[in-house]
Amino acid sequence: MIFEINGRPGVSRALSAAACLVAVAVPARADLTADQVWDQWRGYMESFGYDVTADTSTTGNSLTVDNMTMVMNLPEAEKGGTFRMSWGTMTLTSMPDGSVDVGLPASFPVVVRVEPTGEPAVDLALTYATRDFAMKATGTPEDTVYTYSAGGLGITLDSVMSDGQPMEVTAQADLTGISGVSSLDTAAGFSADQTFDAESVSYAFAFTSPDPAEPGSMSLTGTATGLNFEGSMAVPEGMDIEDMAAALTAGYAMAGTFTYQSGQSDMTVDDAGEAFAMSSTTGTGTAKIAMDKDGFVYDVRGTDAQINVTGDSIPFPVDIAAGEIGLDIAMPLSRSDELQTFGAGLTLADIKLPEMIWGMFDPTGGLPHDPVTVRLDLSGVGRLFVDLTDEAQMSQLGATGGLPGEVQSLKLEELLVSGLGARIAATADLDVDNNAMSPLGPFPNVFGVANIQLNGVKGLIEKLSGMGLLPPGQAMMASAMISELGKPGSGPDDLSADLELTPNGALTVNGKPIPLQ
Repeated sequence: MIFEINGRPGVSRALSAAACLVAVAVPARADLTADQVWDQWRGYMESFGYDVTADTSTTGNSLTVDNMTMVMNLPEAEKGGTFRMSWGTMTLTSMPDGSVDVGLPASFPVVVRVEPTGEPAVDLALTYATRDFAMKATGTPEDTVYTYSAGGLGITLDSVMSDGQPMEVTAQADLTGISGVSSLDTAAGFSADQTFDAESVSYAFAFTSPDPAEPGSMSLTGTATGLNFEGSMAVPEGMDIEDMAAALTAGYAMAGTFTYQSGQSDMTVDDAGEAFAMSSTTGTGTAKIAMDKDGFVYDVRGTDAQINVTGDSIPFPVDIAAGEIGLDIAMPLSRSDELQTFGAGLTLADIKLPEMIWGMFDPTGGLPHDPVTVRLDLSGVGRLFVDLTDEAQMSQLGATGGLPGEVQSLKLEELLVSGLGARIAATADLDVDNNAMSPLGPFPNVFGVANIQLNGVKGLIEKLSGMGLLPPGQAMMASAMISELGKPGSGPDDLSADLELTPNGALTVNGKPIPLQ
């Protein structure tokens, strides 16, 4: 297999097209021929803008595909050029039961050439290997399903050349215990659904700086177990992948969810003789991504993380544990006169710091060393003035300093900060009048209500003051303000406050007016 890129690489397009060559699915009873499978693959890749050529020959019921080459012109916005991928030999065999068996070599080379305009060319030589690989296609040309399995799949980076000079870079990735299913429907454009499982993946990467003036090296190794992927994609007929805004309007969509059961990694860095090392283990993890005309969704989170960091510039080993770490984003992508929803969230739950770190600012142990948790959950309603996937529109905004859209309302669904024996929780519901300036400053008028719950905050302030970490005057002022404005709760150090900001800029806290101007 040969990859060649002149101009910036179009890696995502290459992976999308190449995915057809490793798709699999549940068998269905119907007649299918090797020629039909090849025509389907070629049409699928051409739907992404590739020019596909190959040498084909038929012997009995087997179709042999040699020197398959896919070429795509990269957009001028990416400095132009072409992307080229060439395969070695592949066989498609029509079986008596109406299915088609797909055969790949046990090992074949992959060559990648990256030649950006005005920059040195980079050449990579790789080897792709399969073990006990099997693939079967069944169904009809309009609705084909594939099944595949493999004892192992691996890719090894054999060499890297930059501007004709060798670089000290090695990389390898191996999957074991692979199985999956996929379906490809060609009735109207292309639509695909896929599931994929692997027992484990291992990877290793190492790099040494070629510049004697800036010596250094880095290595990374890791493993993950219990891998699963479920995804889908819709490619409308006649879609231009270079015009993503139009593609989304026409019906292009993709979604995928990746999960794993456990993970482990080790990284070492030597920067001009200064060493740094980090190792980590994690429990279960999930990554979700989706994109269609309604918007973009990204959600990644992991559990039971343990991180250890050491280094020449770090006075002692740092061990940090986290019960959960997560980030999620949901946002529209396309211009609309109608209101659109958006949201974002961050989770850092049960963060446990080592006693050595606590000892740096709490040497006497006067503070509770309980885990720290931070949760943030935002949602809102607004509208976009432009398509965020339209490069021309976004470039114009960058040149003029314009805004891509506006927010009409914003909700703080949850804000939680807990630790050091204290807890702060808040919610808010705010409206934005984009046609009126705020009485408080040169920005759109924002008004609404909020609620704040404080537990143990006054006690924490007193402890910080007694330890000398907070000046007594500031501590006294903060405690007095909290006591004056807060409503007592069920506990001796529990307070709450209801805040309201009116459209005319008036603020009240538990009904008491607070001057802002």
